[in-house]
Amino acid sequence: MQARGIIEHADEGSHHSELDSVRQDPPCSEPAVQPPPFPSPAAPCPEPAAPPPTPAVDPTPVPVQAEVSALSAMQYGQTGGDGRGLSFGDPSVDPHNVRRFALRQAEDHSAALRQLRAGRKSGCWSWWIMPTPPFIKDGREVGTGMNREYAIRSEEEAKAYLSFGQLRQNYLEIMQAVADQLEAGTTPSSLLGIDVPRCEASVTFFRRMGEKAEDAKLSMLCERVQNLLASSAKGAKKRSLAGLPKRR
Repeated sequence: MQARGIIEHADEGSHHSELDSVRQDPPCSEPAVQPPPFPSPAAPCPEPAAPPPTPAVDPTPVPVQAEVSALSAMQYGQTGGDGRGLSFGDPSVDPHNVRRFALRQAEDHSAALRQLRAGRKSGCWSWWIMPTPPFIKDGREVGTGMNREYAIRSEEEAKAYLSFGQLRQNYLEIMQAVADQLEAGTTPSSLLGIDVPRCEASVTFFRRMGEKAEDAKLSMLCERVQNLLASSAKGAKKRSLAGLPKRR
């Protein structure tokens, strides 16, 4: 009780005692380290950015619609252009192996188009640029090994061809160039050389395929080329009967 009274009196500043030294803090040789200030409530700490969601992987096969370019042609048969690592040599993905046309067209389509627009075919590319059904004579397939390799042997293969990457668009561009030249007065033989029969067979086949698929753009363009080829042939026959020289 006495100690309590001494401390109370010391607090009031009325008396001093030896117990005052107990209440005093010992001197510090270094200033106390202050804790870092807390952020103001008006400026809260920003929330850490959430990581981007991981995209779900679809286990189902991706339809083969990869566009072939000249830069990717050499690798196209090994990995899929869609990044899924598909093998386009796999029959379950490309059962008709129409990629054989895509690989060749990646190399030759632009040159073929330039030649036709210039009025004269000068390269060897007609097998994969203007494909046809097999050439049959007396019930047997005829033609070179290249003819056989690039023949389209069924409607299913033709459908696969037209739905594969740029093949349909490439075909339309080629036949548009042929039609433009024929309408401008270039003769079929001057434009296509020995490949006039191949062009006739090709547009006849794809006109029928376009009609079945209700692809008006394809069927109408092929019909247009057919009529131009037929008209030119009739004109050449008339000139021959009249003893006039052939047009060049």
